[in-house]
Amino acid sequence: MNNKNNSSNNAINFRDFFKVIAKRKISFTITFIIIFAIGLLYSFLVAPQYSSISEMEISKDHIYYNEDLYKYFPKEADNLWIIPDKDVLDYIVSKIDPISADVRSGDFLGKILAKINISIDKEKLFKYLDFYVDRAMGTLTITVYTKNPELSYTINKTVLDELIDFKKNEREKAYKALSRKIDIRISELKNELEKLPSDKEKNFELTVLSNTKDVLLKDKDLFINRIEVIRRPEMFDVRDSSNYFRNILLSLFASLIAGTITAFIVNYFKSYK
Repeated sequence: MNNKNNSSNNAINFRDFFKVIAKRKISFTITFIIIFAIGLLYSFLVAPQYSSISEMEISKDHIYYNEDLYKYFPKEADNLWIIPDKDVLDYIVSKIDPISADVRSGDFLGKILAKINISIDKEKLFKYLDFYVDRAMGTLTITVYTKNPELSYTINKTVLDELIDFKKNEREKAYKALSRKIDIRISELKNELEKLPSDKEKNFELTVLSNTKDVLLKDKDLFINRIEVIRRPEMFDVRDSSNYFRNILLSLFASLIAGTITAFIVNYFKSYK
């Protein structure tokens, strides 16, 4: 019995609701049109976002894999991104992960702003940037979102170029530090082996360091230029990434709510006149 009464009350409430909407259809329609028009204008004129994408990785081609070197100069080998023999992908990802933090640092953002010469602050530039690390592939994708396609492209290109230079300078410092320490240690080992020529451990260390030095001298550019660009940002590749369908649905929903509220407010005041 109670269920029947509840169903009857709900039917009456819905009937009253639609009666008010029908009675105040002018107020409802005017409000609906205004709010929906504002929503559409915002979606197509204010909200559009243009994305520019670039992708990079740490080069794995012709790179010296040397775990033995880590026994003698672990810090220097790691700083130069000399890859151990095992867990190669994990190692590469561990070097890609901090890159987004490097780019988002105040100094780096300041360099970007100086290059592109636009009047925005570091905080706003920070919001334009998005980084995604693909841990299965060992790649980093940089996406820039702005309301201007040329600006998205320019920022992305500048970020990528500055990042390549930044990492190249880091590796060059690491290269010099490791080369210097290897030279010093090789000289020490030769002096020590003159006294103890049969010392197997020192002979092994000398072999490892001598081979490493030969490789470093032969392939210096490979050790320093470790950032490999998979996808460069291009102006023709900039995309409008706005979700117009979602924005239209939200505008429609907001218009219905606003129109309904307006109809009931008008009905309330006119009922008491």
